[in-house]
Amino acid sequence: NVLEETLHLLTQSSFYAREEELRQGFITLAGGHRVGIVGRAILEGEHIRTLKHIGSLNIRLARQVVGAADAVLPYLVTEGAFLSTLIVSAPGCGKTTLLRDLIRQVSSGVPSLGLAGHKVGVVDERSEIAACYQGVPQNNVGPRTDVLDGAGKAEGIVLLLRSMSPQVIATDEVGSRADIVALEEALVSGVRIIATAHGAGLHDLKERPFLRELIGRHLFSRIVCLGTARGPGTLEAVFDGVQLTPVADLRNKKGKEIPDGPETRRCPTIGLRHREHWLPHRT
Repeated sequence: NVLEETLHLLTQSSFYAREEELRQGFITLAGGHRVGIVGRAILEGEHIRTLKHIGSLNIRLARQVVGAADAVLPYLVTEGAFLSTLIVSAPGCGKTTLLRDLIRQVSSGVPSLGLAGHKVGVVDERSEIAACYQGVPQNNVGPRTDVLDGAGKAEGIVLLLRSMSPQVIATDEVGSRADIVALEEALVSGVRIIATAHGAGLHDLKERPFLRELIGRHLFSRIVCLGTARGPGTLEAVFDGVQLTPVADLRNKKGKEIPDGPETRRCPTIGLRHREHWLPHRT
């Protein structure tokens, strides 16, 4: 099988020693690159134990966008304090890219905004934020950031609270009731939150039961919406998380220049098209 041979080369023949990653359908390589995998699922009870007879690979070459949060961060800081923030967009619009750079900047501190560096705990369930390889983050997530790699969000948030004394906790793609309970526990402990959720916008969140509850409980002071109005990664608006009123409409705001083909456009995007490349491979 050519694909299995490819995997053995990519993983230096440690393919079958990485069953925990295989169970989740991907492996992480040095440099933060990831290989999505599908094939024959080997079950243990009702759960996937591993995969064999690999049928397809999806090789994702990671590229971090430093400065992705520059346009939005001023709306997330008040009097030197970072505000709990939820990032909302449809798939492929740059939620994780923006989340990663927010983590980096909050961890490092931003003197121009009066924001001191914070201790940040990251629950990286699918290794997409820090892209840890053998425990070492391959992406720059800041000097004061502790990463819990591969743990479920709800359990991971509680673990970080108990063991790492974070000032900010960040995680990707919240949406279950267990996530909400864990986020509330963190907020009651005085910890700020950065999280993402799938949705076409604020109206879409209100149609989904768990996310409607997330908003209704006012767990976030700011809600950032991303879209595709001027290409993937466009910063659409920032909402007050309690009043649900716009804090800023960024659709017509000029941003830094981002090359896009033969022309250069000005718009507040996070450079999603330059974040990574997707190389699908099939038999």
